[in-house]
Amino acid sequence: MFARTDPRSHVFYHATGESAVSSAVLTADASAEAPTQQNRPGFRAPFRCRPVAKLDDAELLARVRAGHTEDYGVLFERHHTAARAHARQLTTSSLEADDLVAEAFAKTLKIIYGGGGPTRSFRAYLFTALRHIAYTETRRARRLVLTDSVEATAIDGDVPHVITQPFQDTPVARLERTLAALAFARLPCRWQEVLWRTEIRGLTTASVAAGMHMSPNAVSALAYRAREGLRQAYLQAHVAEDARRSDACRLSIERLGAWTRGALNKRETTQVDDHLANWRHCRAVATELRHELPA
Repeated sequence: MFARTDPRSHVFYHATGESAVSSAVLTADASAEAPTQQNRPGFRAPFRCRPVAKLDDAELLARVRAGHTEDYGVLFERHHTAARAHARQLTTSSLEADDLVAEAFAKTLKIIYGGGGPTRSFRAYLFTALRHIAYTETRRARRLVLTDSVEATAIDGDVPHVITQPFQDTPVARLERTLAALAFARLPCRWQEVLWRTEIRGLTTASVAAGMHMSPNAVSALAYRAREGLRQAYLQAHVAEDARRSDACRLSIERLGAWTRGALNKRETTQVDDHLANWRHCRAVATELRHELPA
């Protein structure tokens, strides 16, 4: 057994007889350069050199696909609270919500093992899985016979004792009502009043102007601002609160509703864009709002 070093490369060779096995080993000179490289601005160590808890979702998903099943637990801890809050809107009890979350995480892991599933936006994919499972359970709980006209509601003569009726997605309808009510409650009182009079009661601009002691033009302008504010608040209501977010992340996340609607000023837009460019978790939330919940 003997060993030699090739001066043309940083490879240490070991050989026995005619066979040779090489292994990459840094020389003393290369090791001395490592700290300098790590101290460069913008240097980011490979994910295998960082604690698992510090990896972003894309890197954790890559490790899970590579066989590190235990890393899926980090994804579970990171997204469980938000997933349960979302599941609670799709179910009628906390026990059902827990079952829904567990099934969504389990099915997502199975899909990842099969070569599919998310590669980056894990939370967006998980929320979609939650909704799909809730829809399936809703359909399973109620026997439905679909007709040519989904608006028809009658006794089906071909299938005795079965009532055909149009499909109503109860969990989604409940979720939409809850989020809309939450968004409305977050508006200023003046905006709530003008929306209540114009959109809910259906009063004319002139009637609203007299009741609010304003000119018709002022009522129209106020109603326009209130409707836009409601759209922004509705989008913002889809973002789950997470106490573990840093102050910088929280500041940008709280602006995503307005950012999605293009309602921020130039300085605020730049701040949010810069933050999203550097924080993948926040960027995943923004992507969900922009693509899954178009304003």
